[in-house]
Amino acid sequence: LKGAGVPFTILEKNDTVGGVWRENHYPGAGVDTPNHLYSFSFATYDWPMYFALRDDLHQYLEHIATEFGLRPNIRLGTRVNSAVYDEVTQLWTVSITHPDGSSGSLVANVVISAAGIFNPPVWPNIEGLKTFEGPCFHTAEWRDDVDLTGKRVGIIGNGASCMQIGPEIQHKVESLTIFQRSPHWAAPFPQFRKQVPEALRFLFREVPLYQAWYRAKLGWTFNDRVHSTLQKDPDWPHPARSLNATNDAHRAYYTRYLQDELGDRQDLIDKVLPTYPPFGKRMLMDNGWYRMLRNPKVHLIDERIDHVDAHAVHTADGTAHEVDVLAIATGFDVLNF
Repeated sequence: LKGAGVPFTILEKNDTVGGVWRENHYPGAGVDTPNHLYSFSFATYDWPMYFALRDDLHQYLEHIATEFGLRPNIRLGTRVNSAVYDEVTQLWTVSITHPDGSSGSLVANVVISAAGIFNPPVWPNIEGLKTFEGPCFHTAEWRDDVDLTGKRVGIIGNGASCMQIGPEIQHKVESLTIFQRSPHWAAPFPQFRKQVPEALRFLFREVPLYQAWYRAKLGWTFNDRVHSTLQKDPDWPHPARSLNATNDAHRAYYTRYLQDELGDRQDLIDKVLPTYPPFGKRMLMDNGWYRMLRNPKVHLIDERIDHVDAHAVHTADGTAHEVDVLAIATGFDVLNF
């Protein structure tokens, strides 16, 4: 819009830019897509790691707002309450709340929603959850004032957020109890927290065509390359476990990987091995999840949660799992944002 000379105003409810990377600052928060791909093609950046952690991602977005001169167009701390279209005037009236709490409105020809899908967080409908007397918070609203050292921590949910948090906090807590609804496939993650060598960073900075090629290569590797292997083979004799012969080979590979990572905890195989085909849900990246499960402090519970009381999570088998802190890692309602 700026390049085209179209006047615009960005309304942002928070006190700075960054969206999901401003709000999510739980331990271990980071991206599971290579950040040379998870970035704007028109705005290259000197990334220190292949897979950036939260602070670097947030700083990148702050950098974009400054580098492209967007800050004069952004009204921070401004909440949108409604947007009403008048068919006669063909104008929108946008009702807002200013940072000082006063009300106001803007008139616009066009309204663009850039609210995103990771907002607001979803809380599970579990009986008694509000009666828990210890700290209880969603991972997207992580409380930095709660010290987990020596605490009995429970995490409800075992998706991407939990997979990042668990390995990060496992050694500082007294115990970590993870309540799992269903297992996920997790791929090996050899570049986790691996620094980009200085020679490669030099190439990215000084040779634009190399960075463009590298980005295209990542796009192929992480997206299109796998597409043909995800087509259902109608003649495949094992449709319950895989889609086709290649997908079945993926299953065998990922199964061997998690067995190796579990080491002497092969008793956990039935809890962590998905029954659905690989790539049937979003693939997660293993940043030490399976090795974490070997830690005697960590307990993976796959029994259904029945209810929560003041000090414990009760599962359907009648077990009371006492915890001091509850973290809710049940994600976002991405289909109804």
